[in-house]
Amino acid sequence: MEFWRIALLQDVGIEELTKLGHTDPVWFTGWEDLKVLGNEISILEEYKRQISFNEELKNRWIENLRFCFEKLLVLAPLDSVPNFMIG
Repeated sequence: MEFWRIALLQDVGIEELTKLGHTDPVWFTGWEDLKVLGNEISILEEYKRQISFNEELKNRWIENLRFCFEKLLVLAPLDSVPNFMIG
């Protein structure tokens, strides 16, 4: 939870994932929510060097998020309502 409370995350536009700093879990339901999640993961990747946190944990967490997100995109049928829960 400490990671998601870092002020820089909200400053660069991460809104949904920073809810993990206050609540657990966070759900992304449907293709529109997945677009939001994909955008927030991209922001994390773009700014990860500026995020002051344990490097190994930060990099592993962001890589795992990307991996799971991409896996869901590949495996979920286009006519489905995908759910992605973090927490």
